[in-house]
Amino acid sequence: MSDECKLPGRKKALLVGINEFKDQYINKLNGCVNDAMDIRAILKEFFGFTNTDIHVLTDTRALKSMIFDRLYSLQHWAQPGDLVVFGFSAHGSQMRDRNGDELTDHLDELFCPYDMDWDEGTYILDDEMAQICNGFKAGVQFEVIMDTCHSATMLKGVNPSPSMKNMTEYHFFKPRYTPPPMDIFMRQEGEESCLAPTKQIMRSLTVNDKVLWAACKSNQTSADAYIGKRYNGAFTHAFCKSIRLAHGVITRKSLMGQVRAMLSGAGFDQIPQLEGTKSLYDKNVFSI
Repeated sequence: MSDECKLPGRKKALLVGINEFKDQYINKLNGCVNDAMDIRAILKEFFGFTNTDIHVLTDTRALKSMIFDRLYSLQHWAQPGDLVVFGFSAHGSQMRDRNGDELTDHLDELFCPYDMDWDEGTYILDDEMAQICNGFKAGVQFEVIMDTCHSATMLKGVNPSPSMKNMTEYHFFKPRYTPPPMDIFMRQEGEESCLAPTKQIMRSLTVNDKVLWAACKSNQTSADAYIGKRYNGAFTHAFCKSIRLAHGVITRKSLMGQVRAMLSGAGFDQIPQLEGTKSLYDKNVFSI
């Protein structure tokens, strides 16, 4: 461990993995629950987390209300010097921005909980996640691991599927993206074209002591892949494998480099992103 790296005080994690959704028209995924289990194992084996430090929500338990209840509880619990890890593996999608903070594509990025419903509003907007992130006290280390499509700044458009140029270990994949219903999609045209950006809101992960591990760029898809003999998110598999190879001692910058190289070598086009407090990049993962 580097002398510059400081281990956090208390630790808590919320890990969410959703393969199945209440809406039968949302395609099922295969590797998201495994992602949550694998990150849990990494946290316990290498970073001192106990069973009681980690709460896992999967499938029918991963309702929007339950996810937010747990996040708000962690906000209340965490004090300066503590570490909170939030992992989310599921579908992502998009909808028209209405508060003027999306200056480029005018689209809000969103995550899909189990009870995802376009009409009821049971989706998780990037704006809501920004509020969660900025709601933690100064000095709380909040480390987020997102394995969804368009996860760097969420959904900015869809790239072609990853190439198959060197699929040796990663035998099968599909993107973790669910398109909006046609009526939602068509709202981007016509009467809503008058919506114009009016303000700039600080992005969620540019304040102190925040780190985002994103599975891909904002204009890319994230693969749900068959790796060896089980399903995983390609990013989460590479993330956990790289930590294991380093026996848990690796800087964030080095870890991101290894994850990118691993995915590129396997033939994936998705390029993971590291965002947040740059002073933490040269410190070991999950350290302050």
